[in-house]
Amino acid sequence: MSREVDDERRLYQNVRKYDKIVKQNSRTNNGSTTSTDPASSVRQDDDEVFLQTITRFLHELKT
Repeated sequence: MSREVDDERRLYQNVRKYDKIVKQNSRTNNGSTTSTDPASSVRQDDDEVFLQTITRFLHELKT
């Protein structure tokens, strides 16, 4: 039973991390929508960082 509780706690913590990441990304994207160059390299870099963060989160979730 203790293992189940630990698993639930870890899952809850990971979901909170995910929510935090999504909120940060949506704030970042809202600020960058006024850009005149939609294909800017800055936006692409932000997307890559977001992808890496989500990938890392999913790997944590599996362990």
